[in-house]
This record gives sequence, structure tokens and C-alpha cells, in this order.
Amino acid sequence: MKNTRNGLPSFSTGFMLFLIAAIVFVSEAVIMAGFYFLPLLTPVIEALLDAVFLAVLVSLLVYLLLIQRLKDSEQRNRTVLKHAAEGIITINEIGIVESFYPAAESIFGYMIEEVIGNNVSMLMPDPYRSQHDGYIKKYLHGPKKAVIWLPKELAGQRKDGLTFPMNLRVSEMHLDKQRMFIGIIRDVTQEKKADMELKKLSAAVEQSAISIVITDSEGNIEYVNPAFSHISGYSREEALGRNPRFLKSGKTPPEVHKELWETILTGKVWRGEFINEKKSGELFLEKTVITPIRNSEGAITHFLATKEDITAYEKALQAIRTAEEETIRLKNEFIASMSHELRNPLNPIIGFARRIQSNIDKNKWDKIKGQAQDIEEAGLYLLALINDILDYAKIEADKMELSPEVLSIKETMDNLKPQLDFQIKEKGLNLIVEIPESLPSIFADRVRLTQVILNLFSNAVKFTPSGGTIKVIVMASGGELVFTVEDSGIGIAPEDQTAIFEHFRQVGRNRQEQKGTGLGLAISNKLVKMQGGQIQVESDVGQGARFRVILPIPKKGDNHGK
Repeated sequence: MKNTRNGLPSFSTGFMLFLIAAIVFVSEAVIMAGFYFLPLLTPVIEALLDAVFLAVLVSLLVYLLLIQRLKDSEQRNRTVLKHAAEGIITINEIGIVESFYPAAESIFGYMIEEVIGNNVSMLMPDPYRSQHDGYIKKYLHGPKKAVIWLPKELAGQRKDGLTFPMNLRVSEMHLDKQRMFIGIIRDVTQEKKADMELKKLSAAVEQSAISIVITDSEGNIEYVNPAFSHISGYSREEALGRNPRFLKSGKTPPEVHKELWETILTGKVWRGEFINEKKSGELFLEKTVITPIRNSEGAITHFLATKEDITAYEKALQAIRTAEEETIRLKNEFIASMSHELRNPLNPIIGFARRIQSNIDKNKWDKIKGQAQDIEEAGLYLLALINDILDYAKIEADKMELSPEVLSIKETMDNLKPQLDFQIKEKGLNLIVEIPESLPSIFADRVRLTQVILNLFSNAVKFTPSGGTIKVIVMASGGELVFTVEDSGIGIAPEDQTAIFEHFRQVGRNRQEQKGTGLGLAISNKLVKMQGGQIQVESDVGQGARFRVILPIPKKGDNHGK
């Protein structure tokens, strides 16, 4: 029986030794028997023959031992190659695969018999597949022999057609005067994925807006990300090797630091806040989470700290709290004001109603007429207060509905003129109205626009002393229509010119004596914005005030610009 892989007998070594020894001794016995009949055979020749046979026997034994060792070595090598994690392929000098070891089967998905005898390019995607034979020819016949054992990365192709990244090392060898190449292949797909995940993690840490610090088990800094430098003002070089305590401002209570170390040294996560100091000396509030990092044996080797600068957040939160407190205060003032304002018109209404009844009995009609007028005025004032409150409630609940239409400004202002004249005469003021004969139409809610203009005019009357002047000017400019109400009254301080448009706000030194809800300008501002416009104010204390209502003029071709 022959071994098809190496041509050696498949008999065991012990049996072969026995067989050879038997042959040698039988041969020696035959020869000695032949010499028995030769009287001239001397003891010297007989000893020489024994030595020869013994030498032959020993040589055969040594040869068999060497052959067995070679077989054992070959078997070990085959076992090693069979269980190697890397794919091993050998090809001849024309690129034909001559051996394909098991790891290569796993990598490429082919069985050995599917690959042996085929061109190795079957394991490559284009363009490597079509160019591979040219690589070999260039190497074999080119002027320079490149060092090809160096590893390089390229793409392989599996049996199912999918490509994958692989690391390839190629070496040239000569076997039985035949030139061959051996390739060692490693699938680096998982390494690539791991490398990509590591790069993403590294980028996330480096680009994080949160400060990240890693220290050793003693608290000495080994790593900081750019956010740390941006927040603290210290460069990475200035921070490495130092303990984070160099950021202490002295404003954080000592018990916080004590609790921190007691927590993390027991392997627990600590969360808290520090008042730290930047390199510039500026204080900042830092929300910190510190996590112990353990090795495979469970020992704490490092600490990871994520630190977020929450100074701006805390300031914003405090501003919100202050605003909420201010809103509550304003609402309380509003309720108190409304309690007073709603009672004021009710008292004369009730009182004058009683007097009318008394005067009717006495037939005092002149007094009755005057008292009826007082009742009407108090009722109208009360109605205006209630309307303001209802309008504000609708706007805040997003329930205010507009009914826009194409408006002639000249006609709208002519309709308002009697009401303006009435208020002017009652207080003894001068009125100037400047409205061009031809003005473009606008698309707006007639009732709400009238409400806004009357509100601005009433405010001008309220804050202008007797004998003063109020101007109402309307003009078109730059695709916009501008209504201006200008007075010569007490004016508005610059710091109050934003507050006057806030709900419930009344400004000025005598605001406790002022009538009204403080909602008029807030409602007017929102009504104008709902119609695509804006209200502007210009004023100085003692120099009067100028309010402008700016509304867009529809363009030709628009649905409302006909």
C-alpha cells in the first residue's frame, strides 16, 4: 500500500524494522551457508561480512527513522496549516491554484475542489481580477523584482459575490525546481468595523461640546478633549499630569469633594456640581458625572469625568424664575387694578341712577340729563375695560379671528374724524390731520384697525396736557402704508419703550393714578402683527411721543392687490 500524498509505505515503523532485520539476517545466513562450503574462507573475511551486514542493517534502521520523522513533521505541518486562522493559498507561476487550505475555504466560501486547478483571480473582484495575470508577468519578467512579502490591503470576493477587505502577504518559493507563490490572507472586515467604531467614538469624544477628562486612579489627568480647553481656558498640555483640583475656586463646599472621593473609590458613579474657576479667573458652574473604569480583573485603573458648563443654563433658568415672579406680580397688580377700575364706573352708575329716580320725583330735568350723561360715560368706560380683557383673552387663547377686506384709507379716516374731534374738544387740544387725497387700498380688518388707531389716539389725548397738539398723518412709503399718531405730551423714557407693549404694564412715575388695564398697547401690537404689520415708537421724556402703525400694501397681481 502506498500513501498518495508522499509516496511512502503505509506500514508502521515497527513492522518495517522487523521486516528489514529479517531480510538482512536471512541474507547473511544464505551467504554464510555458501561460504561454509569454501574451505578458504578465513575468520577475517567472515568478520568483515558480519560488519558489512551490520552496517547495512544500521543504515536501513537510521533511514527508516529519518523517514518516519519526516512523515511526523509533514503531518504536524499539515495539521498546523489546517487549523491556521489565516487563509493560505499556493499558486504556480501562471496563477493556477495548487493548494487551498481550510481557513481559505472559510474566508472565501469555496470548497477546495472548486478552487484547485483554477486561476486565483476567481477570488478577486474587478479590477484586480482582470489585471492579476499582468501583475505576475510584470513581476517575473520585469527589470526589477519588487519585495512582495510586505503586507498590503486589497479587496477579495467571496463565492456569493460579496467583496470584503483583506490583508495579503505574498512570498516566492521554489519547490522541486518549480517556481511558486504562497499567499497568506487575513479577512480584516471585523477589524475595519472595529476601527471605524473606534474612529467614530474618538471623533464623538473629540468633537463633543461636553468636557471629557480621563484621570489615572490617583486623579492625575491623562486625557482632556478640546471642549475642556474651550470651557476652562487651559490647553491640553497645561492640563495633562495635573489633578483637576487646579480648577477649584474655593466656592464649592469641601464636603462635596469629600463625598466625591468616598463615592468613586468604592466603584460607584458620582453626580454633582462644582463652582470652578477658568484660567481667566471667571467663575463657572459645572455639572459633573464621574465614573470609575475597571480592568478585566475588576480593579479601578482610571476615572472618566463628563463635565458640562451650565452657567448660561442656570442664568436662563434664573431669568425664567424672575420673569415668572414678575408675571405673577403683574397679574396681582392687574387684579388689584381691575378691582378698583371696575368699581369706579359702577359707583357713579348706581349713584346717578338713584339720583335720577329722586330728581324725576322733583321734575329736575336738567339735572337728570347731566346725570344720564355721566351714567353713559361710566358705562362706556366699563364696557371698554371689559372689551380689552375679552380681546386679550381671545388673543392669548389664539381665538381671535380677523375679517380682512379691501379698505379705502381715506374713507376709513373720514369715518373716524368725528370721534377724534369729540375727544379733542373735551380736553381742549389742537388736532392736525394730514391725509393725501389718493392713497392705495390695504387689506385689513376694518374693526380691528379702527380699534388700534383709536387706542393710539386715546393714549395721546390722555397723556397730552390741555392746549397741546395731536397730529394724525397717513402716507404711503416703500410698499407700506404708515399711520402716525404724534402728540406733544409727557413722553416715554427710552427704558420703558419696550415695556409699554407688554400686557398689564403701565409705565411712568404716576402709573398708580392712571386709568385703564394696561392692555391697550399690548392688544394693539398683537392685532397689527396678526395683519402682517408692526408698531414703532419714538419718544423722549417731556418731548411727546410718536407711534407708527406700518401695514403692507398689496402688490398688483396679488389676490388683494386688484
